[in-house]
Amino acid sequence: EKLAQHLLAEYNIREILALLYTSVPKDVPNIKYKIGSDFKPLKELSVGQKAVALLIIALSDGTFPIIIDQPEDSLDLRSIWEDVCCKLRNAKEQRQFIFTTHNSSVAVASDSDKFTIMQADANHGRIFYSGSLNRKEIKKEVIDKIGPMTEDYFLYYEEIDWGWKIRKAGCQNYYVGNSVIFHKESISTGKNSPLKTYYMARNRILFTRRNTKGLQKWISLAYQILIAGTKNLLLHLAKGEKKHFESYWNGIIWHFKNLSNKNIHSNPPLNQPAK
Repeated sequence: EKLAQHLLAEYNIREILALLYTSVPKDVPNIKYKIGSDFKPLKELSVGQKAVALLIIALSDGTFPIIIDQPEDSLDLRSIWEDVCCKLRNAKEQRQFIFTTHNSSVAVASDSDKFTIMQADANHGRIFYSGSLNRKEIKKEVIDKIGPMTEDYFLYYEEIDWGWKIRKAGCQNYYVGNSVIFHKESISTGKNSPLKTYYMARNRILFTRRNTKGLQKWISLAYQILIAGTKNLLLHLAKGEKKHFESYWNGIIWHFKNLSNKNIHSNPPLNQPAK
């Protein structure tokens, strides 16, 4: 503080800023980044590799708070996880990290303790919500953006459809490998019931119709109906499972009866029951 006061008293701001360029150090650090078994200098790296190398240095050992604007820039998904998220998870108890980011992996997979959602127009910015991910308003922000689950499926695939909508909205889904869930599988329909066979056949195609377009859509539909559908129908016949054969067939036929039904592409509005 005394040094700063002395400099401000003796020099003007321009002279103080020029001090940085008054001498050139003789010793210059030589930074190399390991790629495979070789170490390459920064000038030979791609933009993404340079970003990773400098980010590793910024997140190295220390106790001072770190503020970085969009650390995910120029990084691929693997680098974001290994070089950002993992380091933050291991070091967040020793120092404070403050990031601005548009990447949900950085925000969620880093096990962040506090989220601040901003809103802005051309002239002003404001804090929309601030708190942990468990805060009700933070969860509601996601649901407000994508809407609730559709009821068109009735059984099976509705959670996959919802997760796909979340992803298309710019958010990400995560698998928590150390979680334990006790689930009584097919307790309402039976593990091998005709009802399950019908909705699995019907909803698999329904998911494709709702969530794919163009060539991908038609290739997927052709495969599910002509190849997978034919195979499964023949298997049910070979096993003497007449009711399963009829259920699977009816699941496919449902789509031919509803070719022009535009409602299958709709999503229920928030806080209103689906039709």
